Amino acid sequence: MSMAAWEHGSMGEASRDAAGARGCLLAPCLIGLIGLIGPIAPAFAAEVNPTARLKVVKTTTLWKSPDGKVGAQRARFSPDQRWLAWFTSGGTVCLADLKNANKPMTFAAPPVSTFSDLAWSRQNQLAVCVRTAQKGKVTRQVAIARPRQGDLDLVKDTLGAYRVAWRDDGRAIAFSTKTALLHRDLKTGKTVKLLDQQKGWRPKGAPAYEDLVFFQHYILARTAGDMRWNMAAPRYGTMLFLPTRGFCPDTPHKRLYLVRWRIGPVGIPRGCGVVALDHTDIISEKLIVPSDHTVGKPYWLVDIWDATYPTTLRVSADGKTLTFCGVKAGVLSKHAWREFCIWRVPSDGSKPPEVAAKCGNIFKRIDVGDTHFIGWRYKIDNAIVLGDLTRGKAWRLPKDFYVQRVNTDVLVDKLLVGAARGKDVVLIQLGEDK
Repeated sequence: MSMAAWEHGSMGEASRDAAGARGCLLAPCLIGLIGLIGPIAPAFAAEVNPTARLKVVKTTTLWKSPDGKVGAQRARFSPDQRWLAWFTSGGTVCLADLKNANKPMTFAAPPVSTFSDLAWSRQNQLAVCVRTAQKGKVTRQVAIARPRQGDLDLVKDTLGAYRVAWRDDGRAIAFSTKTALLHRDLKTGKTVKLLDQQKGWRPKGAPAYEDLVFFQHYILARTAGDMRWNMAAPRYGTMLFLPTRGFCPDTPHKRLYLVRWRIGPVGIPRGCGVVALDHTDIISEKLIVPSDHTVGKPYWLVDIWDATYPTTLRVSADGKTLTFCGVKAGVLSKHAWREFCIWRVPSDGSKPPEVAAKCGNIFKRIDVGDTHFIGWRYKIDNAIVLGDLTRGKAWRLPKDFYVQRVNTDVLVDKLLVGAARGKDVVLIQLGEDK
């Protein structure tokens, strides 16, 4: 089916899409307000170079497997851009100072340990989820790295942790176990269970909840195995979000942005449009990016690739601008799959989205970080593309460049890649190919 047929669809398909768009929250019954779509002007295409290329300037090896069997995962830069952290299957967490990157610091976990997650706080604190097997007994727990002591400090009352996330002030964490979502106040030492296990299928070995994100005192968590999102907080109760593509919290300005979730006419899931919620009125939506083609006006398909990847929706530091990746729909195009773009839109929805950078044909797969995305195209215009979600730029990467976001991080302002590639960990300095 062509994109034009997908976008305009039949009346039955339009009705199903419209029904899927109604309502966002259950608390505990269905609540949702649909924003009205106002006049929409065509997006303005900024002057960009969609064929700009990057080259590998230098590759620095930070770590190598000592025996070819021990592997490395989850390379992540610290928020202050000073450190790169990763963990190994040999039971260590490593921390490299980028100013002295050839001598990484090693944190030893208890014997016979492995890791399942690694997360930085905004205050540059490092937490990991550690699994230890001793005398036939397996335990999982959150641990925090202590650079001065060179070890990992196990956090009490965090047994069973698979995933971990920091509250914005660094004074609390959320963690997910096989059966629940919990909140740990590091200042008071109190752990509270927020959600019990959700029924249904989940990937083998997955915890009950994935993709933990804080918004004010609330914690957003996706039920493993599907796209149902939950919102919970100590003392404030629990709400269930209907299937939603992704979230972008703007904590300083106390707003939460979300991408709608919709199933297309041929059964392909996609994100569509953007709405905003205010922390003082968490059940009422304000429409920011149009998402409904039943009114006969343009709308935007946001995050229209595989459902398992995080959303590209980001908010600027001043809270005035949203950035996302996707395509404009509702109008005819000479291209079957249209051109994939980085879009910018005022966070109050006062203007329609404008093109910040063109990225070429739609991606088969895309991995998203806090400031960037890396997309793969396998047909028509074969390419790997790095997109800067902060500045609205996009470049083609060298053909032999291949990384996965789960084990890779990028400082896009420095074009610096930190990658745990299994048998080694490297820093890759990229540069624009003039």
